[in-house]
Amino acid sequence: MRRLHWAIWLATGLGAAMVVGGWVMDGMGYVPGFLLEIGATLILLVPLAVLERRLHRTEQQTQELNEGLRRVDQRIHRAAEEIERLGRMSVEEGYGDREAALNTAENRGDQPSVRQVLQQAQEMGAISAGGVRVRPEGLVDARLRFRAARAAVTVRIETESGGQPTASSWQSWRPGENARRLCRRLNAEARDMGVAGPGMPHLPVEELVALVRLAVASHTGDGRDLGAVVELAGDEWVISDDGLYGRPWPYRVPRTLVIETTTNVLTQYRVRNAPLADPARLAAALELARAAYRSEPPGEQ
Repeated sequence: MRRLHWAIWLATGLGAAMVVGGWVMDGMGYVPGFLLEIGATLILLVPLAVLERRLHRTEQQTQELNEGLRRVDQRIHRAAEEIERLGRMSVEEGYGDREAALNTAENRGDQPSVRQVLQQAQEMGAISAGGVRVRPEGLVDARLRFRAARAAVTVRIETESGGQPTASSWQSWRPGENARRLCRRLNAEARDMGVAGPGMPHLPVEELVALVRLAVASHTGDGRDLGAVVELAGDEWVISDDGLYGRPWPYRVPRTLVIETTTNVLTQYRVRNAPLADPARLAAALELARAAYRSEPPGEQ
């Protein structure tokens, strides 16, 4: 800084010496040109001063704008972090709430807890709106279809006779009603339908919760997408509203093929699209899926 100060004074002194030297050498004839140059310089001083002020103001405004943009960027970054944090909390809380509800239904097996998990899964599209089917113990070749109603859980028995679907009337499981009482009503319905077997000793709540847990996990990204689940078809396949989904492999048999196509077409489809699937298990899953689709409640097809 000190060197720059002396350089300015040196340049000023040198310029003044050159002006005086030119005046001495040229005499009075040097004065008009000298005055002209001074006048031109003075004329330029005002625009230069104005320009300098504007440049200084522009620089200040640019700095203020950059500072404002920096603050806005910081706020956006903090807002994004807060949204991400709240999103993680929401997902974690949602997962925790669903897992707690599933555990409660599995452990207690009462109507409110079962209705809660069915309603949650149905609202998020993880299970079919027509309900889910599980195999009950003590009833041969029959299924129980569960679905959440407004203030109850409705259950019915579904079976087939001569290739034709048969279903009992819907039985409402009301809040506070003992599961054994509902089980007795369903056993009476099964006898009236001619379903073989000694009757259910209990409701298959554990199997129901396991099915809903699988459906919810697949729907929330914790597993492979399985569509809107209806029923498990063994260890390899899941029946959903829109077809059969493979569990160990990413296979899918569309519903149209399940219902409408012949054995040859399905065999060709399996060879091309599901080469690792066991043919016998796939055939059993297809037959079970057809039965589930034929037994769908009206309005759910």
